[in-house]
Amino acid sequence: MKKMKTSKLFALLGHTYPNKEWRREPYIVEGKGRHAILFACNGTAIHNPFESDCGRFEMPDRYGLSEYHAKLMRIHNLGFEAQVSDGVQPLSFVFDCVVDDIRHHPAADPERLLDAFEFTPANVGRGELANILVNPDDSYLSIMDRNGDTLPRTMEDIWIRLFDSTGSMVKSYCARDLSS
Repeated sequence: MKKMKTSKLFALLGHTYPNKEWRREPYIVEGKGRHAILFACNGTAIHNPFESDCGRFEMPDRYGLSEYHAKLMRIHNLGFEAQVSDGVQPLSFVFDCVVDDIRHHPAADPERLLDAFEFTPANVGRGELANILVNPDDSYLSIMDRNGDTLPRTMEDIWIRLFDSTGSMVKSYCARDLSS
């Protein structure tokens, strides 16, 4: 799923859902100014349409947003979400978005996806290079191709793995058989 520029996504959501009170919330990540896109619900600013306004429950109706628009908003606001939750990224959500993108766009260039989620290239040992997304508790996502190259050529070349804070693999996905 492609990350949209703030102004474009703000206009799209405002036009598609004119009855919602939309606003942009400025925040800073690594010295760069950014804007989260929020809407008001019962006096609370919502940045993640998949969670209730208290943040403890799932919102199956996504406050009336389509699943596609809710995902666009959630992806756009990941940096903001990490900032308001002490740097913790929703790695399982990112994993699921990447797998969904692999399944729907197998021939696409993965660089846009890696940039949208702000993966960082890193040497992960044993001569392997990966793009990683790390939480403060040391849980992380790792994306590499089947040969250990930094950037897979297409989405279907991606091998994505989710590791917990102890370094144990929680789940893994590769569109192509790793033995080939």
